[in-house]
Amino acid sequence: MCPRWRRNRRIRKLHRRFRKDTGWYHNDVCYKNVLVDEAVDRMYLIDFERAGPTRAVRDFHEFVNEVDAQLRL
Repeated sequence: MCPRWRRNRRIRKLHRRFRKDTGWYHNDVCYKNVLVDEAVDRMYLIDFERAGPTRAVRDFHEFVNEVDAQLRL
């Protein structure tokens, strides 16, 4: 598994690509909603029940900041 900062960067890139391709926001990007296929080194977004054309209050960047803050405790 790659370091957390690299994984987070890849997830951000994945979400930007999803936004660009669909015009929608996932609105629930967190580790549990990203599948990793280590055999081919690919990531996939799953769980689109909150996806929509507008951005939710909480996005992945805020999620990462919360996780980092908890790890510093």
